[in-house]
Amino acid sequence: MTSFDPLHPNTGAIVELLSEHKALSTKDLMRLLQSEKGITISHANFYKILNKMLSHQMLVKSGDTVSFNMAWATYVQKCVAKMQDSSGDGMTPFPPFKDGERRIFRAESIEKVDPIWTHLILHFFTQEDDPTISVYESHPWFILGRPETERRMYDSCDTRGKNIQILYGNTTFLDQYGYKLHKTSPCDAFITGEPPFPDEAYNLWLCGDYIIECIFPDLIAQYFAGFFETIERVKDFDLQTFSSIFEIKIPVELIVSRDAKKAAKMRKSFVKFCT
Repeated sequence: MTSFDPLHPNTGAIVELLSEHKALSTKDLMRLLQSEKGITISHANFYKILNKMLSHQMLVKSGDTVSFNMAWATYVQKCVAKMQDSSGDGMTPFPPFKDGERRIFRAESIEKVDPIWTHLILHFFTQEDDPTISVYESHPWFILGRPETERRMYDSCDTRGKNIQILYGNTTFLDQYGYKLHKTSPCDAFITGEPPFPDEAYNLWLCGDYIIECIFPDLIAQYFAGFFETIERVKDFDLQTFSSIFEIKIPVELIVSRDAKKAAKMRKSFVKFCT
């Protein structure tokens, strides 16, 4: 039995399009996937995903028209409302950190750690009064290699009233290319060749007193460097090979801490570049 990922970019794009248009013919849905979401997909894969969504009762199909199954949509809406009800009883999946507390979250690859990363950002950062999320990445690996999921996370932060300022720490051709992709994202992007943080393998997300850091393992950093050090034309950029680096099974760690003094010092490092 094949697996089904409801958060896969293609599935997510179908959900977003049906949220906006209510109901669409399969022809129009496939057309809009390409024109509005930039997703080119074969008929076979399109119907494979669609049939999975139908079998999981997310969608209903009448003739050639598909729309949300209102029973499914109502159930999801009810669950979200319960999650947002702060008066509910029960355990908190990630209790608030005390100042000075530090935890490490591990996964077998960047691909596996990414959803944990996103969840932690949305869980902790949206509880902070700070309206700005400050981000540093040595290179724009995520907007290049995982654009759909990365943009979805940016949009989720934006929806929750958070402004993202993101700084990249290199100015190679591929760095500049990734930086320019932010023209269509809700982020304020900046780039420098003289970064205030490590210029290789380093990722930092900061909001309020919370700090999330990820240092890529040496081998992963070397694979990425092979692209950023050599690519000088878009046509030479092999996106499929680049994206496969995220799937390499080498353990990756997220270091999450709450440290008011350290966070304030790190935040000052962005001022010079993000104004």
